[in-house]
Amino acid sequence: MLVMGFWDISLSFYLYPIFSLCLFLYEYKATNKFNLLFFLFLLSTNITEILFLFDFQTYVTIASIFSGVSSICLLLLLKPVLKKRSKVFSKHYVLELIIGFLGFGFVLGYLIYSIAPLVPDLSIFIISVIIFIITIGVYFLTPSYNKHTGNISLFAIGGAYMGEMVFAFIYKYIYSEIGFLLVGAIMTIYLKVVLATFLTKIDTIADYDGHGTDV
Repeated sequence: MLVMGFWDISLSFYLYPIFSLCLFLYEYKATNKFNLLFFLFLLSTNITEILFLFDFQTYVTIASIFSGVSSICLLLLLKPVLKKRSKVFSKHYVLELIIGFLGFGFVLGYLIYSIAPLVPDLSIFIISVIIFIITIGVYFLTPSYNKHTGNISLFAIGGAYMGEMVFAFIYKYIYSEIGFLLVGAIMTIYLKVVLATFLTKIDTIADYDGHGTDV
């Protein structure tokens, strides 16, 4: 997909559904369960990506709705881990989280400020952005409460999800350099791969009792 991206970025997006299907089958084979939320996440994400690439201005409402659905699915996929948490929250995480969220908030705020006048249907777009922010926050905060070593993947998932959106909107509205779109595409691929891998071990992580580093 990345090789095709350097040749014609539009062609690479036709392979995204095939790539997503392969990831879904991988997760299904590893867990022997049909994960409806993961399926809906992949489906809604692919629809959003394709609409965004080809004509976001025209399909902004539909794309925003599917973006919101993908964020909700991503949030609900974490539900088994959120049921349990370790009993101790290390205070040194507080400063790191505050700095991280301030930095993220500045970048996101600037993007919204730059993009808002160009978005035809701002209300639904803002709702999808709020759901997106909540999802990102949960993915960054969860490893601070549930200290199973596998939860380090949540930082990667949250970071890739955030980076995908930021680089895509920079490309679309601020600086139309193909490199930004390619970085966004790389982060999309990375996000889905890490998420699929994480879901194959989520039951073990959910059983973590807060002591030690493993179940």
